Amino acid sequence: MPVASSLSSLSSLSGLSSPIGYSDTLLLMNTANNSSTAVFLIAIVFLAIIRFVIESYIILGRNGGISLPLSRPMESNSDPADVHTESCALLFFGLGRAFKDVAYPSIKTNVLDANTCDVFVHTFNVTKTQGTFDHEDGSGVINSTELIILTDGDPSKIMFETEEDFQRQRDVEHFRKFFPKPSAWSYPASMDNMIRQWHSVEKVWSLMETYEDTMHKRYDRIGLFRSDVFYTHPIPINNSSEVAVIPEMMYKVTMWGGFNDRMFYGQRKYGKVWSTERFKSVDAYLEWQQLNTDTKKKKGLHGEDFMKYLLTIRHPIPIQMQDICFMRIRSSGLILKGDCKVK
Repeated sequence: MPVASSLSSLSSLSGLSSPIGYSDTLLLMNTANNSSTAVFLIAIVFLAIIRFVIESYIILGRNGGISLPLSRPMESNSDPADVHTESCALLFFGLGRAFKDVAYPSIKTNVLDANTCDVFVHTFNVTKTQGTFDHEDGSGVINSTELIILTDGDPSKIMFETEEDFQRQRDVEHFRKFFPKPSAWSYPASMDNMIRQWHSVEKVWSLMETYEDTMHKRYDRIGLFRSDVFYTHPIPINNSSEVAVIPEMMYKVTMWGGFNDRMFYGQRKYGKVWSTERFKSVDAYLEWQQLNTDTKKKKGLHGEDFMKYLLTIRHPIPIQMQDICFMRIRSSGLILKGDCKVK
């Protein structure tokens, strides 16, 4: 009989302590002969199958033969080596004197190749230097468009401004009132050029932030570099223990001391202070200077002294000074080799 054989098979497979007996099977068969009880028979068979399945799972589970699936944590697709990797940006500011032939080869070798970072540039679209400089006789021609090589030709990462653009945004006449005394500066060119540098630094930071907003990303570590200097050794910026690095004053200090204002790298939050708090802090610096007995004989807005005030008093940050050598370049291609002496 088909029903009997099916139930017997279930009983033999289960190995249960209370299997479905043969007498039970005959009873079910007799009941099946009555068409009015067909539904009852089907229900009995269905319940028997359920009992078989449940008790089989219990037995197998006791013997360690079955394990229920457990939820697993989602696996990350990120490379473990990237966990501590911080994104970085290299920001170049100022004019590019003798850039392609003299400055760029040293920048590529010692800054670009030493870091895997995005690059941003602010420069002035001029052909001649403004004012006078040490060993700058105006004999060289400045080609600002050469600096686009720093961004691999990406125009969204470089900003060119004319002298007129600069003059509209910065009142150089106002800052000339704070020309430092005594000093070896040349009036008014030295003050004007410092303001140009400050402007360029702030603008390249703003350019980076605009790019971040557009691309929905954020840089963790920042390096800020002059475009018109010759770098003598690699400068990697991604050592997380170096939170706020500036170069030592590796050139002869006369009259005024302070901090080297030509380069910075480290954590973003400190780079932002170095880049964006200069113009905002001038009035506070001059007031502090009036009250500070150590500056009685020195008055005015002096770049290096101001930076020391900015980074230790106005916005104290954990500055780390290092022997980093780079030498200024003039538009003629002359390298000022006396600028630094690495120990």
